[in-house]
Amino acid sequence: MPTASAAALRTSRKPSGNLARFTEALRSDPSGSSCYVALLGLPIDALPNIVALVQHGAPFGLLEGFQRTVGLSVEQIGALVQIPTRTLTRRREIGHLRPDESDRLFRAARVFSRVLALYDGKLDEAREWLASPQRGLGGAVPLTLAATDHGAQTISDIIGRMEYGLGA
Repeated sequence: MPTASAAALRTSRKPSGNLARFTEALRSDPSGSSCYVALLGLPIDALPNIVALVQHGAPFGLLEGFQRTVGLSVEQIGALVQIPTRTLTRRREIGHLRPDESDRLFRAARVFSRVLALYDGKLDEAREWLASPQRGLGGAVPLTLAATDHGAQTISDIIGRMEYGLGA
């Protein structure tokens, strides 16, 4: 999977209003653990329905909303959720993702949510951290690691240590 450079992330498109909803949700959940749905364009009260949504295949618009919100390119989103660009085009045409693709999209949103919460909703700082090699991850780039479940959990663990001042 290609590694996204920090410069490419900084020059990506401006985020949508979903980021403002995410930031508002952080006031009631400072960890950001339940705020990730706002990054997809869903209301926070959608959490109880996430499993069913993933099992049936999420609407393609959620991926587009996430892309706009976090300001990643189509190629970066495709790498993050492990869907080739041509497949993304087909998914756009049929209007929804497969369940496994949906699950990876929600995982990506959870990772972004944790990092955004760490940086108090500051998208540029969160993207910079995600795109830069991190010592606590053995020099790996978090955005690359986040494409796997194990990598996403490792990122979450590192963020937890950072939140408690234990370093990364």
